[in-house]
Amino acid sequence: MRFGVLTSPADAAAGGCEAIAALAQLCEGQGIDLLWLTGSTVPAAVWAAAVAGRCRDIFVAVEFTNIDNPVDVAEEISVLDHLLGGRLVAVLDPPATRAAVRAALRRVLPPPSQLVVPLWTRQDASVDADGLRVAIRELADNSTVDALAAELARDAPDVCVFPLPPERAGAAVRVISRELRPRVYEPDAPPELADLWRVPEEGMPDR
Repeated sequence: MRFGVLTSPADAAAGGCEAIAALAQLCEGQGIDLLWLTGSTVPAAVWAAAVAGRCRDIFVAVEFTNIDNPVDVAEEISVLDHLLGGRLVAVLDPPATRAAVRAALRRVLPPPSQLVVPLWTRQDASVDADGLRVAIRELADNSTVDALAAELARDAPDVCVFPLPPERAGAAVRVISRELRPRVYEPDAPPELADLWRVPEEGMPDR
Protein backbone atom coordinates (compact mmCIF):
# COMPACT_ATOMS: atom_id res chain seq x y z
CA MET A 1 0.00 0.00 0.00
CA ARG A 2 1.20 3.49 -0.86
CA PHE A 3 0.28 6.67 0.99
CA GLY A 4 -0.51 10.10 -0.39
CA VAL A 5 -1.49 13.61 0.68
CA LEU A 6 -4.20 15.64 -1.07
CA THR A 7 -3.92 19.40 -0.64
CA SER A 8 -4.88 22.64 -2.34
CA PRO A 9 -2.16 25.09 -3.41
CA ALA A 10 -4.82 27.81 -3.18
CA ASP A 11 -4.83 27.27 0.59
CA ALA A 12 -1.11 27.97 0.63
CA ALA A 13 -1.40 31.19 -1.34
CA ALA A 14 0.50 33.19 1.25
CA GLY A 15 3.56 30.98 0.88
CA GLY A 16 2.97 30.16 -2.76
CA CYS A 17 5.36 27.81 -4.48
CA GLU A 18 7.71 27.71 -1.51
CA ALA A 19 4.98 26.31 0.76
CA ILE A 20 4.06 23.55 -1.70
CA ALA A 21 7.70 22.72 -2.44
CA ALA A 22 8.44 22.48 1.30
CA LEU A 23 5.41 20.23 1.82
CA ALA A 24 6.52 17.99 -1.04
CA GLN A 25 10.01 17.78 0.44
CA LEU A 26 8.61 16.92 3.85
CA CYS A 27 6.35 14.22 2.38
CA GLU A 28 9.22 12.71 0.44
CA GLY A 29 11.49 12.76 3.47
CA GLN A 30 8.85 10.96 5.53
CA GLY A 31 8.29 8.27 2.89
CA ILE A 32 4.97 9.54 1.51
CA ASP A 33 4.58 8.34 -2.08
CA LEU A 34 2.19 10.87 -3.63
CA LEU A 35 1.37 14.58 -3.36
CA TRP A 36 -1.99 15.36 -4.99
CA LEU A 37 -2.60 19.03 -5.85
CA THR A 38 -6.16 20.22 -6.37
CA GLY A 39 -8.28 23.36 -6.55
CA SER A 40 -5.78 25.87 -7.92
CA THR A 41 -6.25 28.47 -10.64
CA VAL A 42 -2.48 28.77 -11.07
CA PRO A 43 -1.12 26.78 -14.07
CA ALA A 44 -0.10 23.29 -12.99
CA ALA A 45 3.33 23.77 -14.54
CA VAL A 46 4.13 26.35 -11.83
CA TRP A 47 3.56 23.86 -9.01
CA ALA A 48 5.21 21.01 -10.89
CA ALA A 49 8.34 23.07 -11.47
CA ALA A 50 8.48 24.07 -7.81
CA VAL A 51 8.25 20.44 -6.67
CA ALA A 52 10.65 19.16 -9.32
CA GLY A 53 13.37 21.48 -8.06
CA ARG A 54 13.20 20.05 -4.54
CA CYS A 55 12.21 16.37 -4.86
CA ARG A 56 13.46 13.36 -6.78
CA ASP A 57 11.13 10.49 -5.86
CA ILE A 58 7.64 11.61 -4.85
CA PHE A 59 4.87 11.31 -7.43
CA VAL A 60 2.75 14.41 -8.08
CA ALA A 61 -0.93 14.19 -9.05
CA VAL A 62 -2.31 17.21 -10.93
CA GLU A 63 -5.97 17.73 -11.82
CA PHE A 64 -7.11 18.67 -15.32
CA THR A 65 -10.67 20.01 -15.53
CA ASN A 66 -12.92 21.41 -18.26
CA ILE A 67 -11.11 19.45 -20.96
CA ASP A 68 -12.18 20.98 -24.29
CA ASN A 69 -9.24 19.89 -26.43
CA PRO A 70 -7.63 16.55 -25.46
CA VAL A 71 -4.57 17.31 -27.61
CA ASP A 72 -3.84 20.49 -25.63
CA VAL A 73 -4.17 18.53 -22.39
CA ALA A 74 -1.92 15.75 -23.71
CA GLU A 75 0.76 18.31 -24.62
CA GLU A 76 0.58 19.84 -21.12
CA ILE A 77 0.78 16.38 -19.55
CA SER A 78 3.90 15.59 -21.58
CA VAL A 79 5.58 18.83 -20.44
CA LEU A 80 4.69 18.30 -16.77
CA ASP A 81 5.82 14.68 -16.82
CA HIS A 82 9.13 15.78 -18.32
CA LEU A 83 9.55 18.43 -15.61
CA LEU A 84 8.89 15.83 -12.93
CA GLY A 85 11.15 13.18 -14.40
CA GLY A 86 8.33 10.74 -15.16
CA ARG A 87 6.53 11.19 -11.81
CA LEU A 88 3.26 12.79 -12.95
CA VAL A 89 -0.20 11.37 -12.26
CA ALA A 90 -2.87 13.11 -14.36
CA VAL A 91 -6.33 13.29 -12.76
CA LEU A 92 -9.02 14.00 -15.36
CA ASP A 93 -12.43 15.56 -14.88
CA PRO A 94 -14.85 14.68 -16.38
CA PRO A 95 -14.02 10.94 -16.38
CA ALA A 96 -15.39 10.45 -19.90
CA THR A 97 -12.38 12.31 -21.31
CA ARG A 98 -9.84 9.64 -20.36
CA ALA A 99 -10.04 7.68 -23.61
CA ALA A 100 -9.70 10.86 -25.69
CA VAL A 101 -6.71 12.09 -23.68
CA ARG A 102 -5.04 8.68 -23.87
CA ALA A 103 -5.48 8.68 -27.65
CA ALA A 104 -4.11 12.23 -27.82
CA LEU A 105 -1.03 11.18 -25.85
CA ARG A 106 -0.31 8.60 -28.53
CA ARG A 107 -0.43 11.39 -31.10
CA VAL A 108 1.80 13.72 -29.09
CA LEU A 109 4.50 11.07 -28.68
CA PRO A 110 3.84 8.17 -31.06
CA PRO A 111 5.65 4.82 -30.74
CA PRO A 112 8.42 4.00 -30.09
CA SER A 113 8.62 7.14 -27.93
CA GLN A 114 5.41 6.24 -26.10
CA LEU A 115 4.58 8.41 -23.11
CA VAL A 116 3.16 6.38 -20.24
CA VAL A 117 1.43 8.54 -17.63
CA PRO A 118 -1.15 7.22 -15.12
CA LEU A 119 -4.55 8.68 -16.03
CA TRP A 120 -6.91 8.75 -13.06
CA THR A 121 -10.40 10.17 -12.89
CA ARG A 122 -12.27 11.55 -9.90
CA GLN A 123 -15.93 12.14 -9.13
CA ASP A 124 -16.55 13.45 -5.62
CA ALA A 125 -14.89 10.95 -3.27
CA SER A 126 -14.68 8.19 -5.89
CA VAL A 127 -11.38 7.72 -7.74
CA ASP A 128 -10.91 5.49 -10.77
CA ALA A 129 -7.16 4.87 -10.99
CA ASP A 130 -7.27 2.68 -14.09
CA GLY A 131 -7.01 -0.63 -12.25
CA LEU A 132 -5.62 0.56 -8.92
CA ARG A 133 -7.82 0.81 -5.83
CA VAL A 134 -7.53 4.30 -4.35
CA ALA A 135 -9.11 5.15 -1.00
CA ILE A 136 -9.58 8.69 0.32
CA ARG A 137 -9.63 8.75 4.13
CA GLU A 138 -9.76 11.43 6.81
CA LEU A 139 -7.11 11.64 9.51
CA ALA A 140 -8.88 13.58 12.24
CA ASP A 141 -6.39 13.12 15.08
CA ASN A 142 -4.04 10.57 16.62
CA SER A 143 -6.91 8.76 18.32
CA THR A 144 -8.14 7.52 14.93
CA VAL A 145 -4.85 5.86 13.97
CA ASP A 146 -5.54 2.38 15.38
CA ALA A 147 -9.04 2.15 13.90
CA LEU A 148 -7.87 3.49 10.55
CA ALA A 149 -4.91 1.10 10.43
CA ALA A 150 -7.21 -1.85 11.09
CA GLU A 151 -9.58 -0.70 8.33
CA LEU A 152 -6.77 -0.26 5.80
CA ALA A 153 -5.17 -3.58 6.67
CA ARG A 154 -8.54 -5.25 6.13
CA ASP A 155 -9.55 -3.44 2.93
CA ALA A 156 -6.02 -3.19 1.49
CA PRO A 157 -6.37 -0.42 -1.14
CA ASP A 158 -3.39 0.09 -3.42
CA VAL A 159 -3.17 3.78 -2.51
CA CYS A 160 -4.58 5.65 0.49
CA VAL A 161 -4.81 9.43 0.17
CA PHE A 162 -5.45 11.88 3.03
CA PRO A 163 -6.91 15.36 2.38
CA LEU A 164 -4.87 17.83 4.44
CA PRO A 165 -4.80 21.64 4.55
CA PRO A 166 -1.22 22.95 4.28
CA GLU A 167 -1.25 24.49 7.75
CA ARG A 168 -1.66 21.11 9.49
CA ALA A 169 0.00 18.89 6.92
CA GLY A 170 3.37 18.79 8.66
CA ALA A 171 2.14 17.13 11.84
CA ALA A 172 -0.27 14.88 9.96
CA VAL A 173 2.42 13.65 7.57
CA ARG A 174 4.50 12.54 10.54
CA VAL A 175 1.52 10.68 12.02
CA ILE A 176 0.93 8.88 8.70
CA SER A 177 4.60 8.00 8.34
CA ARG A 178 5.53 7.07 11.91
CA GLU A 179 2.26 5.92 13.47
CA LEU A 180 -0.17 4.73 10.79
CA ARG A 181 2.17 3.12 8.28
CA PRO A 182 3.88 0.77 10.78
CA ARG A 183 0.48 -0.43 12.02
CA VAL A 184 -0.65 -1.18 8.46
CA TYR A 185 2.53 -2.87 7.28
CA GLU A 186 3.33 -4.76 10.49
CA PRO A 187 0.16 -4.90 12.62
CA ASP A 188 1.60 -7.58 14.92
CA ALA A 189 5.04 -6.04 15.32
CA PRO A 190 6.27 -5.58 18.92
CA PRO A 191 6.32 -1.98 20.18
CA GLU A 192 10.13 -1.77 20.13
CA LEU A 193 10.15 -2.59 16.39
CA ALA A 194 7.35 -0.16 15.59
CA ASP A 195 9.35 2.56 17.36
CA LEU A 196 12.04 2.30 14.67
CA TRP A 197 9.58 3.65 12.09
CA ARG A 198 9.33 6.87 14.09
CA VAL A 199 13.02 7.69 13.65
CA PRO A 200 13.55 9.73 10.45
CA GLU A 201 16.36 8.53 8.19
CA GLU A 202 19.59 10.45 8.55
CA GLY A 203 19.72 13.31 6.11
CA MET A 204 16.00 13.29 5.41
CA PRO A 205 14.11 16.58 5.91
CA ASP A 206 12.14 16.56 9.16
CA ARG A 207 10.59 20.00 9.66
